[in-house]
Amino acid sequence: MNLSNYSSQDLTRRIASLFAGSKKWRGWMDTLPVAPHEHHAPMITRSSVAQLIQKTNASDIERKVRNNTTRQLCLSLQMQAGDERTKVILDSLAQLVEANEISFSAYVNKLDHLYPEQMKALDANLKARITSLLNHSH
Repeated sequence: MNLSNYSSQDLTRRIASLFAGSKKWRGWMDTLPVAPHEHHAPMITRSSVAQLIQKTNASDIERKVRNNTTRQLCLSLQMQAGDERTKVILDSLAQLVEANEISFSAYVNKLDHLYPEQMKALDANLKARITSLLNHSH
């Protein structure tokens, strides 16, 4: 993903569109018996995106978007699975992506092979973010 060719305004719009479904995500999380902040990655708002762009270089922005999406994917699959063994596997894979030990595309491929039914059942907005990141990484 080469962000150097985009204007600040265009980059803000693109990043904000990745997280357009955050209200829906939080709304779903609020129905859980435990406090929602304990189960999801922080959401990025439009104003924080503008601040992020001003203070962060392009590769850091890409890394933060990738890590946020990785964590959301991990948590979504954990909630579908529910068992401790799956949670440990998903956390371990997410940590490998965040530490740059495996690529985001390898992470998604592994999850697709390990949990095909759960991957099909993902929220449409999260699927769109994943697809966008996969398209930009090639």
